[in-house]
Amino acid sequence: MEMEIDFSKVKGQETAKKILESAILFERYPPLYLFVGPRGVGKATMAVEFAKAANCVSNDVRPCGRCSQCHKIERFVHPDVHFLLPDKPEGLRQKLGQGGGVRPPDFDPSREISIRQVREIQYELSRPPVEARHRFVIILNGENLTIESQNALLKTLEEPPSNTTFIMVSDNPDLILPTIRSRARTVKFHYLGFNDFVDFFKSSTVSPAVLYRLSNGSVGEAKELINWGIISLRNQVLEILIKKDLDLLTAFIGELYVEKPLVSKFIAFYGVLFRDILLAKLGMSNLITNIDMKGRITEAANALHWKVIEDVFEALKKAERALKRNVNIQFILYSVFKPIFRYEEIVVV
Repeated sequence: MEMEIDFSKVKGQETAKKILESAILFERYPPLYLFVGPRGVGKATMAVEFAKAANCVSNDVRPCGRCSQCHKIERFVHPDVHFLLPDKPEGLRQKLGQGGGVRPPDFDPSREISIRQVREIQYELSRPPVEARHRFVIILNGENLTIESQNALLKTLEEPPSNTTFIMVSDNPDLILPTIRSRARTVKFHYLGFNDFVDFFKSSTVSPAVLYRLSNGSVGEAKELINWGIISLRNQVLEILIKKDLDLLTAFIGELYVEKPLVSKFIAFYGVLFRDILLAKLGMSNLITNIDMKGRITEAANALHWKVIEDVFEALKKAERALKRNVNIQFILYSVFKPIFRYEEIVVV
């Protein structure tokens, strides 16, 4: 009976699955894979499932999810499956997998992957595998490797250890050195179709259709919008925009959990909200993303002058740049609301 490869834990991505199924069946693994595509569509999950399937001991279905190899990799305790991601190395294994995703709940995508982390992996690879048939190094957010880290990694890739495969996961591969990309077997991932997306949010209190629009079909993005509470902020934000009440804004920013990852998410969400307001202002409400808030968005569009909307978009560009520097987070939040209060004397048209 032919071996079955079961990658059903990853929704969609049929082309990627066929490529990786072939590698498992023929046991031909290149030294480096580059999993590329939008964030939150299953790249990291697939990397873990691929490592499980390559080391699973079942003769029928791989990964079986029952053998010791599958269990250890799934629990992130396998001695021959290593992870690199933007985080402090101390205690990383204990945090992986918390919150239902591969990345820890406190994951900060703005952090770098340091050369120290690469050196630690290189030390591990200098020794033979403990028990795996095939050893894996899974690098999440590969674009976050510093140039120094990438050059160090390149030396390992030039003479890769036997029975070892690196999987570099990235949604921005242009930031990875061409000399690394040229050595990789690239596997492309895509946004999920609506039916596959809905499977993850059948019990959600938020409309899956709205989540799909807000996340562009990225399950990871949608989960973060829910977990960070961004979805629940929409009414408060629209109330501030409609009433132009500075006290409401001060209270809102005071209550917000001001952490850089959250503020980054909020800035992106605020941009989508203002795109909706602009569409409503142009009489194109059928194209808005937050379709369940159509009435309030139209009310906000009627309350805001064209100049305000234009200035908010400019403030958002500056806020995105400021987030990459050590600018005060609360100052950034106030800056994107500032245009709302700048033209109160202008008649709204």
